[in-house]
Amino acid sequence: MKKNVAILMFLLFHLLSNAQPDIQKKDVVFQRNKSNDFPANIDSTLLPKAIGYLNDFENIFSATEKKEIDSILVAYEKETMNEIVVITVDSTYIRPELLYDFSLAICYKWGLGKKGLDNGILICISKSIRHIQIQNGYGISAELGDVETKRIIDDVIIPSFRDGKFYEGLVKGINVIESKLTKK
Repeated sequence: MKKNVAILMFLLFHLLSNAQPDIQKKDVVFQRNKSNDFPANIDSTLLPKAIGYLNDFENIFSATEKKEIDSILVAYEKETMNEIVVITVDSTYIRPELLYDFSLAICYKWGLGKKGLDNGILICISKSIRHIQIQNGYGISAELGDVETKRIIDDVIIPSFRDGKFYEGLVKGINVIESKLTKK
């Protein structure tokens, strides 16, 4: 009897000590450096392929809104060479705690920004899980860092999203990003 209790206690202790908590990453500044590799917890073969500057896989925007957002992003790239790409994904595709890693993996897989300039920005939105992540290339991070992109999300994009105005919130956010990068 004592042997069975000891074995049961050992198994219980072993299971509890190896359990991994489902911890959500904070929506604050993330430290990054050039040595970071592709996120290990994301399967690159399951990532969607880019279809343009606006990749609305969650179908948040109307056809007219998609064309207008895409034209804003194309014009900005022609003017500055900086690339801003938007992706929307639903909760069946990604969990909230993986949105940061997912968006970083998209940046790697899609090769955002110009080679040698690393001047790409990804805005990753999930309406269904109520999360937004902005990833900046290293060539942009000196002008527009993580603290500033967090402010843009909190102060510009989210207030419109709360009112159900996703197009307006995204366009306002894009305009603020563009203005921050064109200031000298």
